[in-house]
Amino acid sequence: MPPLLPGAEVTNWGICEVVGFFVGLIRLLFRFAGFLGFLVILWGAFQYITAFGQEEKTTRAKNIIYYALIGILAIAFSLAVVGLVWQLFGNRTINLGEIFFGTLPLNCQT
Repeated sequence: MPPLLPGAEVTNWGICEVVGFFVGLIRLLFRFAGFLGFLVILWGAFQYITAFGQEEKTTRAKNIIYYALIGILAIAFSLAVVGLVWQLFGNRTINLGEIFFGTLPLNCQT
């Protein structure tokens, strides 16, 4: 099959490359979601500080912080589920840091 772009090379992806691509994509999405949750907490804190004791604004700011924390906990729970599934099907114990920051070994020959 010829390349779609001039000068591009054609490569055949095996299962290791496909799994590695999706693991990298999921890792990127988790990082983005965690960073977004952190920014929302900062936004809620800013809203709380600038509310100056107005009941409606402080309640809205507290809700922003509350729901952002729930979102971050959901992200952490998702990482725990991914780790559990990887442990069950990969026959190997890993920690969440390997999923989120490190590389997952795929037992592929390079």
